Amino acid sequence: MLDIRKIKENPDAVKAGLKAKEVDCDAIVDKILELDVQVRGLKTSTEGKTAQKNKLAKENGPSNVTVREICDEAGISKNTFYLYFHNRDEVFGETYFTDDDEKQRRFPQIMLEYDSPLEQFWELLKIDIERHVSYGPKLLATISMQNVQQINFFSDDPEQQPESVKVFISLVGKMQRMGEIRNTSEPFHIVKAVYNSAVGVDIRWTQMDGGFDFKKESFELLCTILQPTRPIENY
Repeated sequence: MLDIRKIKENPDAVKAGLKAKEVDCDAIVDKILELDVQVRGLKTSTEGKTAQKNKLAKENGPSNVTVREICDEAGISKNTFYLYFHNRDEVFGETYFTDDDEKQRRFPQIMLEYDSPLEQFWELLKIDIERHVSYGPKLLATISMQNVQQINFFSDDPEQQPESVKVFISLVGKMQRMGEIRNTSEPFHIVKAVYNSAVGVDIRWTQMDGGFDFKKESFELLCTILQPTRPIENY
């Protein structure tokens, strides 16, 4: 099997090695390199559009940002924009999935770094908190509304729940078994309460134009709900 890393590092050596085996794949190797450049270009373009979208939304408020403004800021045509998104609202709505992907990506490292499910829970929650603060009140207002409307976090069908919600439910069960929290309610309902309190913090923070400490408020509400039996060490 052709290794893309080896091809990128030394395509001539790969070609020579294949020819030594009486296999002429020069054209295939060149095509792989060409496709790799295109893929990296598309990734950079997508990241650029997201960054410009966030910049405009912070400055003007999401409801005032047009597709044309996003395209002008990102330096792309409207045709290119519609290759990635169906409409303006979809650009903002995609942010939730980015957050969930980030939690899934970082969870293995968090598991290695923290033995306690209580600390693991808080560390995952901080991913949302830090990202929401980085959006600013105006952008967060629209993102929160998009998420509430589009995502069925607490469906009775676990298959309809985001992976991060399933992880949070599992961690609460572990906390209860290890005696880390006093709340003995069903883990599903505890996580739902945490989520509802987080939505409340989002709304208040956006309405008050970021007028209080988002992280501190979120932490205090989490402790009120979980009722930990000891201090959470990784605040």
